[in-house]
Amino acid sequence: MSSIAGHRVFPNISSYHASKYAVDAITKGAAKEYAKQNIRVNAIAPGLVETPMTERTVRDWGVTREQLASGYPANRISTPEEQVRVVMFMCSPEASYMTGAIIEVDGGGWG
Repeated sequence: MSSIAGHRVFPNISSYHASKYAVDAITKGAAKEYAKQNIRVNAIAPGLVETPMTERTVRDWGVTREQLASGYPANRISTPEEQVRVVMFMCSPEASYMTGAIIEVDGGGWG
C-alpha cells in the first residue's frame, strides 16, 4: 500500500511521506527483480478512504470531512471497498502483464 502522500506533499507529515516514497521505490525495484520469475509487484496509492486515519486527520487538522474531500474532484471520501476492487483487479489474471505499477485511487487527484 502506497498513498497519494508518496506523490504529493502535505504539511506536517514528512515521515509519512518518506515511508510512502519508500514503498513506491521498493515496488518498482522488486517488480524488476522478480519479473523473470513471473512474480508481479504492484501498489495502490489511495487518497482519502473511510478509515480511522481519516478520522484522526479530521480531528488533528481541525477540519470537516467535507473540507478534506473538497480538494478532490470526486468531492467525497472513498470506501475501503472501492480500494479493494482495484487490488482485486491487480491480483487477477486480467492484470497478468502489470508489474511495477502504482495506481492512484484518489477520486481524480488532490489539489
